[in-house]
Amino acid sequence: MACNMAHVGIYILCGGASSRMGVCKTQVEFQGRPLLSYILDTVANLNHDVYLVCKSHQQDALKAYGLPIIVDISNQTHPLEGVISALNHAHDLFQSIVILPCDTPRLSQNSIQHLLQDAPAVIVDESDRIHPLMLHIPLSWLERCQIYLDSQGSMRDFAALAHKVTVPIHETINLNHPKDLIQSDEVIS
Repeated sequence: MACNMAHVGIYILCGGASSRMGVCKTQVEFQGRPLLSYILDTVANLNHDVYLVCKSHQQDALKAYGLPIIVDISNQTHPLEGVISALNHAHDLFQSIVILPCDTPRLSQNSIQHLLQDAPAVIVDESDRIHPLMLHIPLSWLERCQIYLDSQGSMRDFAALAHKVTVPIHETINLNHPKDLIQSDEVIS
C-alpha cells in the first residue's frame, strides 16, 4: 500500500542485548565515531521525526544525541519489544513507522527512501535474505506484533508478509562482534 510519507516516524532500535559485542553497540567506536552516529546521519535529512528506542538503563548514554528517547516495554531482549514500544508511542502521531537498527553503518538514505514508499515493507538484500529490523509497518500491525512476541515468534517471521525492498547486500551488514569492526573498517571508508 502506498504510504503518505508525511505521517511516518523513524525509530532506531538501540536496546539490544549486545551479547556478542560485549558492550552496548551505541557506545562502540567505529572509525573514530560512535556506531549509532552513522544511521543518525543517514536519516538526518529525510524530514521525518527520529526517536531512539532503548532499555531504561541506556537512557543516560543516549541523551547526548538530543533526540527523543522511547523506553522499551520491558528489559527482555526480543526486538519485538522495541517495535511494540515504537508502535505504542506512534499511536497518535503517525500512520506508520520505520524501524532501523543502530548497527548498520552502510545503510543508505536512498534505500531508506525506497523503504518509505510502502507499508508494510521490509528490506531484503540481493540474495533475497530478509532483514527484519529494517522495516516499515503501519500502526495496525501492533496486534500482530504482540501476538508474535507472546508466542516468542521470530522477527523474520513477523516481517515475512511485508513487501520486499531490495538493496545492495553491503548495506545490510550489521556489526555484531568486535571482529566485525575490524573487518568492516576498510569497506566503509
